Amino acid sequence: IIDKGETLLLVTSAGEDSEPGIGQLRELGLSSVALMPLRARGRSLGLITAATDTQRAPLLPDDVPFLSELAARVALAVDNARLYQHQSEIAHTLQRSLLPAELPAIDGAEVAVTYLPGTEGTTVGGDFYDVIPLPSGRFGWVIGDVMGRGVRAAAVMGQLRAAIRAYALEGHSPADLLARLDRLVSTLEEGLLVTCVYAEWDPGRRLIRLATAGHPPPLLRLPGAEAEFLELDPGMPLGVGNIDCVDVELELPPGALLLAYTDGLVESPDLALGDGMELLRLAVGEAGPSAVDACRSAVDALRTAQLPVRDPAGQTPSRRRHDDDIALLAFLVTGNGSMAAPTPAGALVELDLPAEAVSAARARQFVEEVFLRWGMLDAGDRHDTAMLLVSELVTNAVRHAGTALRLRVLRPTPGRVRIEVIDHAPHGSLDSRLSSEAAEGGRGLYLVETLADAWGSVALSGAAGGKTIWFELDGVA
Repeated sequence: IIDKGETLLLVTSAGEDSEPGIGQLRELGLSSVALMPLRARGRSLGLITAATDTQRAPLLPDDVPFLSELAARVALAVDNARLYQHQSEIAHTLQRSLLPAELPAIDGAEVAVTYLPGTEGTTVGGDFYDVIPLPSGRFGWVIGDVMGRGVRAAAVMGQLRAAIRAYALEGHSPADLLARLDRLVSTLEEGLLVTCVYAEWDPGRRLIRLATAGHPPPLLRLPGAEAEFLELDPGMPLGVGNIDCVDVELELPPGALLLAYTDGLVESPDLALGDGMELLRLAVGEAGPSAVDACRSAVDALRTAQLPVRDPAGQTPSRRRHDDDIALLAFLVTGNGSMAAPTPAGALVELDLPAEAVSAARARQFVEEVFLRWGMLDAGDRHDTAMLLVSELVTNAVRHAGTALRLRVLRPTPGRVRIEVIDHAPHGSLDSRLSSEAAEGGRGLYLVETLADAWGSVALSGAAGGKTIWFELDGVA
């Protein structure tokens, strides 16, 4: 037995059976055996064995350096494979924890999502989606793509999902939300780019308002019509800075389907973007009636089906290579939700007011007239609360903003009213803390917070600035 560092070499000697183990080797039909421990980064990973039978020349001490080098290389390869598997498991766990575990039920609509990791290279990416219940009875949904791959992209995706939820719950419009998200992305990492579509669904009016930032356009399929891509200004990706997004509002009848997706679905090294979008349009147009059917048809047509892509020899079609992850979100209007009762003036009315003390009284009168037209004067204490809170908001805006105002009254859902006061002051802080007993004012927002079922403020984007302060009341017939 020859010990050469980490290699143990056992060699037979012809005609001699006195050495320990020689008899056992001959019984096995072997003439020599080399045992080489596999060690990498200070850890033992196993053992590799090399042997020769009696028909071949036995291993000799001169073979030890080669065998040692072989064991070292094998150990490094095994350790790298274990390390990659460990990192991949961490990345998958991270990504699963950052994507929604389940989606909320949406009044009057059905939502289905599909997420598929890439199958070439890293299987972790930055595609994300979410569905967000909002205090006003609306729902926000988002789909986006962080450029890049790996754990870094997944980590950024998690930060953006949290920020989107926070901005959405504050009541920002889709365009304003994306503008704020753009500023956040610009601070996270130099050169980081993100594409995104954010939409807000109003089940009471069956209206959807959406804005995009450098993202492929959603696909719309109306009942009895072919599927078509929305004609939207895609805008610039988030992270470019000072993006200018525009809200687009659509009325979706029962049966309308809106499909949002990431570019990995329709574009790859062997599929042009235009060809992929046309395949998607045809597949969704022929899909079944449910949101799940739309996702399944899109995946079957673009992910797993054979496409007319030529192999290097240029002879036969081959399957697509898809090294990018894919996310899809299908939104289907079911018509099962409750619609707001129709009114002569519609479900939304507005009034412009000057920054004068008499505006509070004018606002109360206006809301009273709206409640009368909408048949809501029998709302009891809810009616009195609405009058009080309208007066407080308008008075607060006149005193502290000093600009022209706009009063908006709308019904997000039956039995619920939302009242907004919009000003154009460049700055303004909101504080709902209760003032001291000796103070003559400062209780307006405290009353709003205490008496309203939901309230909030939204800073307006753009050079004009300003803000919207709103509250909502339930139980208003």
